[in-house]
Amino acid sequence: MKFYNFKTAPNPMKVRSVIIHHKIDIEIVDINLLEQENLKHEYLAINPKGTVPALLLDDGQILLESLAISTYLDSRYGEISLFGSNQQEKAFVFQKCIALEDFYIGVQEVFRNSLERYKNRGLPGSKPYEQIPALIDRGNQRIENNLELIENDMKHSLFLANDQFSYADITLYIYLQFAKRVLKKDFSHYQNIMNWETHLSKEQSIQELYDS
Repeated sequence: MKFYNFKTAPNPMKVRSVIIHHKIDIEIVDINLLEQENLKHEYLAINPKGTVPALLLDDGQILLESLAISTYLDSRYGEISLFGSNQQEKAFVFQKCIALEDFYIGVQEVFRNSLERYKNRGLPGSKPYEQIPALIDRGNQRIENNLELIENDMKHSLFLANDQFSYADITLYIYLQFAKRVLKKDFSHYQNIMNWETHLSKEQSIQELYDS
């Protein structure tokens, strides 16, 4: 297998967290998004969307979405699954992961529509999209609305699903760090989330992910 990656992009980071957590031996190929290597013919032949991550399987088939790749690697290599041990636990983890995409879309609406370097790159991928500055305010609202919901949920548990560390926690942690880094946002008023963040930062796979 071969994993196509960009070190600081959230979606490849989610997959790498699974690779690290389960100690999977896999070839990693870095695609430099800043130099637009993802838009070159060689990579578009692998993923016509021009996005990362991508996973080339041993039989030549390709998985393109981070959740699909992470689920595949976790189910193939994980002795203890990051998605839960039974159908109900898995359902709750997937539910949280899907809900977290609304938070991340808000981050991307602000990020992609406010920076000059993303002119005509309002959405990731191989096709050009104009920036829409009006989406910045909506993106900020989505960020805060989602964090309010998460803050309330964390009154009762230090984890997002099933009272245990899961892929949902990994997803939020990576999204939150990305938002803090690229948007320079201060989330310190969300005390429950800050307590969770401190707790999660001690997880070995999280530490290795950010040290690598």
